[in-house]
Amino acid sequence: MADAIRRATDELDRAFTSLDDTLRDDEAREHVRDTGRRLSEGLKVTFTAVSEEVRRAVGSRRSPGPSQPPPLAPPLEPPADSGISA
Repeated sequence: MADAIRRATDELDRAFTSLDDTLRDDEAREHVRDTGRRLSEGLKVTFTAVSEEVRRAVGSRRSPGPSQPPPLAPPLEPPADSGISA
């Protein structure tokens, strides 16, 4: 177990060192920045599309007519032998 933790720590150290070295290079830093912007925009478009699909799916399940909230559930009663009064 300790060996696995040491190897994972070593790999993380190498990854962060590599990232640090990359970010020191101006061209690489701009590339990383551009990639992040594109990823962000892609995620925004994807989540917008998914949320529209969900809205359409939920909206198509609603019955036509005025919107009414669902009926309230009756209050829970404690068991008769619990010693708790309602």
